[in-house]
Amino acid sequence: MDDLSGGLSQARTLWLAGEYQQAAGIYEQAIATEPDHQTHYWHLGLMLLLMGQEAEAQMTWLMAPDSSGDLDLLDDIKNIEDRDLESEQESEAIANQTIDKQSDAQAGLPLDQILNQECDRQVELGNLQMAWVIRQYLREFFPADINNLLQLVQLSISIGSFQSSDLIDLGLIDALASISETPSTSEPTDSDFDTALEPATATAGSTPPAIEPELILTTMKAVLDCAIPSETEFEFTAAAANYIYCFIPQVNILDQLRIMAEKLNYTRQLPHLAVRVVKICLALEPENVDSLIYIAHTYSDAREHSEAIAHAQRACDLAERNSWSLAMQIIAHYCLLKVLMIASGYWQRATATNQKIQALCQSLYTLRPELSRRDLMLLRTVNFFSPYFEDKARPNRTIQNQFLQFCQDQAESIFQELIPKYRNHHQQLRQQNQASKHNTSNRPLKIGYLSSCMRRHSVGWLARWLFQYHNRDRFEIYTYFINFRQTDDKLQTWYAQKSDQAYRGGIDGKDDGVTLAKKIFADQVDILIDLDSITSYVAPEVLSLKPAPIQVSWLGLDATGVPTVDYFIADHYVLPEYAQEYYSEKIWRLPHTYLAVEGFETSAPTLNRDRLDIPADAVVFLTAQTGQKRHPDTTRMQLQIISQVPNSYLLIKGIADQESMQNLFKNLAIEAGVSENQLKFLPLVKNEETHRANLAIADVVLDTYPYNGATTTMETLWMGIPIVTRVGEQFSARNSYGMMINAGINEGIAWSDQEYIEWGVRLGKDEKLRQQIAYKLRMGRHSAPLWNAKQFVKEMEDAYTQMWQAYVG
Repeated sequence: MDDLSGGLSQARTLWLAGEYQQAAGIYEQAIATEPDHQTHYWHLGLMLLLMGQEAEAQMTWLMAPDSSGDLDLLDDIKNIEDRDLESEQESEAIANQTIDKQSDAQAGLPLDQILNQECDRQVELGNLQMAWVIRQYLREFFPADINNLLQLVQLSISIGSFQSSDLIDLGLIDALASISETPSTSEPTDSDFDTALEPATATAGSTPPAIEPELILTTMKAVLDCAIPSETEFEFTAAAANYIYCFIPQVNILDQLRIMAEKLNYTRQLPHLAVRVVKICLALEPENVDSLIYIAHTYSDAREHSEAIAHAQRACDLAERNSWSLAMQIIAHYCLLKVLMIASGYWQRATATNQKIQALCQSLYTLRPELSRRDLMLLRTVNFFSPYFEDKARPNRTIQNQFLQFCQDQAESIFQELIPKYRNHHQQLRQQNQASKHNTSNRPLKIGYLSSCMRRHSVGWLARWLFQYHNRDRFEIYTYFINFRQTDDKLQTWYAQKSDQAYRGGIDGKDDGVTLAKKIFADQVDILIDLDSITSYVAPEVLSLKPAPIQVSWLGLDATGVPTVDYFIADHYVLPEYAQEYYSEKIWRLPHTYLAVEGFETSAPTLNRDRLDIPADAVVFLTAQTGQKRHPDTTRMQLQIISQVPNSYLLIKGIADQESMQNLFKNLAIEAGVSENQLKFLPLVKNEETHRANLAIADVVLDTYPYNGATTTMETLWMGIPIVTRVGEQFSARNSYGMMINAGINEGIAWSDQEYIEWGVRLGKDEKLRQQIAYKLRMGRHSAPLWNAKQFVKEMEDAYTQMWQAYVG
């Protein structure tokens, strides 16, 4: 017996060393010595399988004795290649007999445990195909083992053999659905909303199998990540989600589903499919506020504006009816405001909602309740739309600064270890640099760029020249991508390649504020440049933690108001000279322009006058902005211009609910005496290059106010097209003004509503003036500051150096 024990130990050693044939020889000897010992057969069969001898492995396993010493089980289990022909009754009987046989074993490990352990070992070795083969045998012998089926799905995905039909063929959907009532993936009806469904419950008399929580969750994620999810994947997700909801309460499945939906929506750009996932949340809990808000945003991203508005309104109604916290009421109403503004054409309703938000924010600021981290993330952005309604820089900035200071006070309570840790480290670093004669002058400064927009996005197109011309001897570039997209985005890839180090949020690790802040701090970034401002939830949280000693906002929007941001990059045009009076950040004005590029790529245009039924001698005006920028008062001014310029047309383009936007223009056109035939609504095009080429159809571009264009203005100027802009006081009302000055023209710059109309009429009637402006713009390409990217980059780098010198003293 001692010899046998020693031999089995040697066999184990050979097995782990990959010497399967030698190990098999020892197990054959063990069977000869102990023919009634099942485990020897299990191990020998496994060795044969690992050697690729599947038929011999099957025969060995089937010859293993049961508790009565029966050596002949060939009639009990058919060959695995014929398993699809077996009836369900035969499969069940075979499984039961096999399990009974394993359970009655007098010694050694049961077959399923042996095979499971070997699967795990093969995965660790990277032999995924072999692990998949072993799990297929496990499925054959133990068809009711859901954990194995889930593992099998994951392996199929990993080796590239997964198909949607696998979920059906493996019986996973039916197995999960039979355990508990599975929620529908269809949209809940109004009656569903009025009377919340009771939580899904287990089927009467059922005993749930012990499914590993992490396994079922990771399988759900893997299935949704695999290619483009089909109806089958969503059925599986619904069944798995319902199982977790019923039997694994320690997992917040609604949060997990929303995370999966977020990846589909933002990372993979599949908002319509993301909606399907959030519908599962609502099927489980129809009145869950987070799900209602999330699906509203997702519908808006999918451009299903009526659905977005309906769900957001539902969230607001529930907030008032159920007396939710002030924070949640604000968040719900902000959701409604956002989807209304994006849809366009709902101005009165949006105005009332914005006023409601301001009143609620004032109450929150006065009462100062304790807030959660999640509350803070969402609340920091709620003043985003204020500049779209009115050009009131001082009061709006004051409110933003006060509110963000309140949020910062709350953050200090939540992050009682992290914020002081970073603050103390920065102070020590500063003191060390001040005491050192050599400080950082002998090393490159580490500049970190934080953004969700370093891709095919307005910010991505505009910021690239800074990366292109950075002095790599003086600066090391670190980029932190918020929500790195898993799409074929060459510009996003370009940014990563232009960086000394790039952290791809969602790919290299999490992309929440704390994770990003820890990464930035670990990288010892000297100056962190925020390109998002309050256009994202994540960037303001990162800034509030202050992982870098110097923090700067630039380009993406107006300043954040986050107290831990040190500087806001501007120039002498985009902000009035007295603006420092109402900014919490120190305004750092570059000598010429806060932004410069070297042009834009274009492709072949898809528009022409014949296709739009516009006469060749007509004067074509164009307004091309997103729906939220279309203030009705500015639209009225634009239509006044059309009414006063003979033979003129207004082309309207932008992301919005087309029906509501068209109704807005048509109704206001009647007031202005403009024929509906003079309005031409343009479809969206497939990419930015085509959009720019299509600008050439316009004789004059009409800018928006109080929120100007930025990228569109620069594209228009690059294409040599005259533009009319209304200059205001706030940052968003002065972008076009500064860009026009830096492009070398002042024609078209209006300082009042009346002057805006006058410039529009004048440019519409004076073809020679339009030609002169176009000529100046073409000549300016060679000398104007707006197109001198190298000069701009040098001035930005000088600013970085001066900021650091001021910091270290």
